[in-house]
Amino acid sequence: MSVTFTEPWGARSWKVQYEGKYANDRQSHVEVGKDNMGKYQANQTFQLTNKHLMGRAIVYDVVGCENGKNTAHFTVYFAKSVEEAQERLAEF
Repeated sequence: MSVTFTEPWGARSWKVQYEGKYANDRQSHVEVGKDNMGKYQANQTFQLTNKHLMGRAIVYDVVGCENGKNTAHFTVYFAKSVEEAQERLAEF
């Protein structure tokens, strides 16, 4: 599984193309941080790994992509509660 950067989205994120299951009201994107925007360009593809919960979100780590302090993540699902996210984790 992977994401491909398509265009900048705001001052700190890139819109991405993603072919997997996605259930999130927000535009599919990866936040890389304001200082890192210039490190990336359209059509770069990054592998996704390490699916896990981050609070109410189901996310993947974006291999080779940083957000300033940590590995950037890609959110595929944002739940109303942590319990709901835990229940849906296997679906994504």
